[in-house]
Amino acid sequence: MRKPLKTLTTGILFSLVMNVCNISHVLADPTGHERIVINVASRMLTLYHGDQVVREYPVGVGRPAYPTPLGSYHVIRKVVDPIWENPFKGTGKHRINPGWSNPLGTRWIGFHEANGNEFGIHGTPEVASVGQYSSHGCVRMQIRDAEELFEKVDNGTPVEVIYDRTLITKTDQDLKIRILKDPFGKGLPSVGSIRSKIAKQFPSAKIDDKMLVQAVTNPSETPVTIGKVEGTITLHGRVDNTQSDN
Repeated sequence: MRKPLKTLTTGILFSLVMNVCNISHVLADPTGHERIVINVASRMLTLYHGDQVVREYPVGVGRPAYPTPLGSYHVIRKVVDPIWENPFKGTGKHRINPGWSNPLGTRWIGFHEANGNEFGIHGTPEVASVGQYSSHGCVRMQIRDAEELFEKVDNGTPVEVIYDRTLITKTDQDLKIRILKDPFGKGLPSVGSIRSKIAKQFPSAKIDDKMLVQAVTNPSETPVTIGKVEGTITLHGRVDNTQSDN
């Protein structure tokens, strides 16, 4: 007995044919503290345990014409070895069985249903499409990465899909910002929103207002210094980022 499910993913509409024994589908009731954050702008998926980063993975996301839906969701379905079927050919006419050549890879993690379609995270044999705007809305991973993620999440695990163009990092004491390209035309982030993000990520940061405004006005994917992160201590006449054991 099989259940067909139509969704959007590898570039065309497809039917995801699943053996019932491979389907797990429950309401949101996560048993752990894991959560998934997918940043469409950076094409990165981050797995958290609480507030700690467990792993970061490059992903392929929806093209501007077929965007990955932004919002807060949860894992609704996990499938091992999904079967891909072309719906335009008719049932059973063009089916690709499980395996590495399957357009869905070897794992499917569904997280959102809308208008009869299901969006999910899955592996792909098209390695070059990972890290790009390449799908019809689903989230593509390298097959081994999808298999690894599959084992770390449960039904009910929260999935948040965001569009955050600002990447804040620290190099030594320098606070740096990158502002990613905007293929979806959502506009520049506000200085206020960036300040709030910095305050949460680096509470001791001292921001140079002029440099921050200039970075936002002239966005660049090259890291730009916008301030300093305090909190260092002096040991034996030198600056050290580590704390003493005493």
